[in-house]
Amino acid sequence: MTDAALVPFRQVSELEQMAALEAEIACGKVKVASSLGELHTRLQRATSWRHWVGAHPVAWISAAVCLGVIVGRGARRS
Repeated sequence: MTDAALVPFRQVSELEQMAALEAEIACGKVKVASSLGELHTRLQRATSWRHWVGAHPVAWISAAVCLGVIVGRGARRS
């Protein structure tokens, strides 16, 4: 005889329900882990100055030139 034959029917269904709930919890954990990984990637990208400079190099070069002009004029007047 197998172990399942020794266990009453009611307990087998409870065991199956527990197994299904454990599988659902494991699936939920995987989803949360992937969501946290995606959030971590997006946060790093949003806070990385290298990403911003790489994405908009002309804007940063223009800002640097403007700042250089402003600082240069201020140094001449003093």
